[in-house]
Amino acid sequence: MRPAARTIVGVGAPPRPPGSRSTTARCRTLAAVTVGAASEVSIGRRRVSDRIVDRVGLRPSAGSDEPYLDGLRACAVIMVVVVHAYYNAGKPPIEIFGHNFGFVPLMASYGVSLFFILSGFLLARPWFRAELTGAPRPSLRRFYTRRFLRVAPAYYVSIAVILVVFVPHPVAADNIQGALGFVNIGSHLLFVHQFVPVATGNFSGVGGVYWTLTIEMLFYLVLPFAVRCFTGRRWMVALPVAAGISSLWIYLSQQRLRGLVDWLVHSITTHDAAIQNIPATVGQMRTALQLLFPTWTFTFAVGIALARLVVVHEQRVARGGHVRQSWWTSPRLALTAILFGGVGVLYSMLVVGRTVLLLSTMSMGVAIFQFLLAAASLGAIVFGFTFAPAFARRPLGALPLRYIGWVSYGIYLFHVPVIVWLQVHHTLDGYSPMRVFVYGIVILLVVSTILGTASWLLIERPLLVWRPGRGRNAIAAGVAVATACVVVVVIVGARVPGQPDLRLASTGPPAATPLVNAPVAGVSLVPRLTGDASLADADRRGVIYGTDKNLLAACAIGAPPTTGTTLVMAGEHWSVSATAFSCRDPQSAADVVAQLAAWERSDASVELPPERTGLPPGTSFYSDKPPSTPGFPAHFHIRYVSGNHVVGLMMQATSEAAGARGMSDLVRAVAPQYPPG
Repeated sequence: MRPAARTIVGVGAPPRPPGSRSTTARCRTLAAVTVGAASEVSIGRRRVSDRIVDRVGLRPSAGSDEPYLDGLRACAVIMVVVVHAYYNAGKPPIEIFGHNFGFVPLMASYGVSLFFILSGFLLARPWFRAELTGAPRPSLRRFYTRRFLRVAPAYYVSIAVILVVFVPHPVAADNIQGALGFVNIGSHLLFVHQFVPVATGNFSGVGGVYWTLTIEMLFYLVLPFAVRCFTGRRWMVALPVAAGISSLWIYLSQQRLRGLVDWLVHSITTHDAAIQNIPATVGQMRTALQLLFPTWTFTFAVGIALARLVVVHEQRVARGGHVRQSWWTSPRLALTAILFGGVGVLYSMLVVGRTVLLLSTMSMGVAIFQFLLAAASLGAIVFGFTFAPAFARRPLGALPLRYIGWVSYGIYLFHVPVIVWLQVHHTLDGYSPMRVFVYGIVILLVVSTILGTASWLLIERPLLVWRPGRGRNAIAAGVAVATACVVVVVIVGARVPGQPDLRLASTGPPAATPLVNAPVAGVSLVPRLTGDASLADADRRGVIYGTDKNLLAACAIGAPPTTGTTLVMAGEHWSVSATAFSCRDPQSAADVVAQLAAWERSDASVELPPERTGLPPGTSFYSDKPPSTPGFPAHFHIRYVSGNHVVGLMMQATSEAAGARGMSDLVRAVAPQYPPG
């Protein structure tokens, strides 16, 4: 009997046009040759699940020769979902054998770095193929058109969804009205919002992942020119230079550029900061600067360098007519790279992550080392799976992971709005922080996967398959989508009140007793942030922290929904945010205060003696560590028990003396309503 024909498809081989289907593709699957393997893999029957998925139309194209990349995308988006679920739960401690492993989910933020590495790894290949084969370079117009169509339409739709669902609560109407609305909406539609301080709030945090799209679009702009730095042996110089650029920018953004930072702080008015939920502080602006494109130069460069290695090997295979193994494509080295990459990521978790969790001061050298180590380790993992034997890559090619990888962009765009929806509707209030974390992961993955599937089927895949005859057709399509979003914005803006009245007492029973009944000398109330509130309301307005919110939610398990009263005062020498929330019993309230005091001590805050505040020990703390609001370097935190209530007073002052006087006045004003004890 005549043997069946065999086909070799090297890793990185040019894919068939999306949407194309041949008769053979319906019945057989091409056997992908594992890079570095010495033998061919014969064609076998396609799995029934693969054929079903093709019929449904979920694949990015009719088939994929590199399913492990879909799995890596899935891992990246799951990591992002996990870290956001952990922050939403207030970063609860994860105790295992007496040790806190809460830093592990925090380091899932590496998912963004993995996305950036994969972008460089996948998008740089056509330019390297053109260089090594002598073929024409890819068309810039076609490249930019397809990148715009890949990112913009679903992004614009997600903005429209946010404005329809979350205005006026929690996104205030002023976000989309007047001059602020013009700047906010316009900068987001043009992908420049990360450069506009007042727009970095991303619609009061509901569009929390949008900052990465500014970085991604900038990468698309520079990629056709950056690949020239990696041709030949130039990559050996380009990688260290990229590491230097990233390190220098991290240092400058955190330690220098004070003039620029102060200008950014004062470019945000008090009104706009309150509307957008953006703290106009030095720390906030330095964080915004650090997240800009230069920081990620090395991360993208790692992906581009890996693309170069793959294409070089691919061309060697093509010239030799068979798989020629180089030392750097050997399976043993690939498995070693996966191992060392995993160790590098784990080291960051165990050493640097623990430092972050304990809120200890991290030196700039350690911070830069952690960032470069994370990028290099993730790059080693991608390299390893690219050249690893089939058995190592097979788990990443499992259908559930590939499915999540296909719809990962929609999951990425919509999972934070799902978190905010859960907060607004108090879905997880009353559960312990750990349960909020676990339940949050499950709910986010299920709901955002459904939304991501809809985005993929209705928006993303049709545009990937579409072949515009001319570039202007694609641009016209993008303009049409953007115009539709603007129309939605206008309609939403017309139907909501201009004054951002968020009606804090609209959910749950109102708090019975306000914090103070009489004015406090030298300061005035901020009406928009003062009144009856739920825990989620107080957290969203910055009156309490996420950890306070979740501890209070835990102490009210089995009781009616926790509600309380909030207060914001501003004056010349100090400003304060204050809260009073109920627990189910005095012991639960005492447990909350004790836990918050333990976290203050771990932050190296100075505990104030009882004679200075008139409150019990372990309730009052002072700190002057940066970052802090310009002109208000002194920070005071007081939390004490009043019956079954937890009372919290958080003050910023021009000096320690001014803060001490103001805090004493405030404690005397609050004590008649909520006496300690």
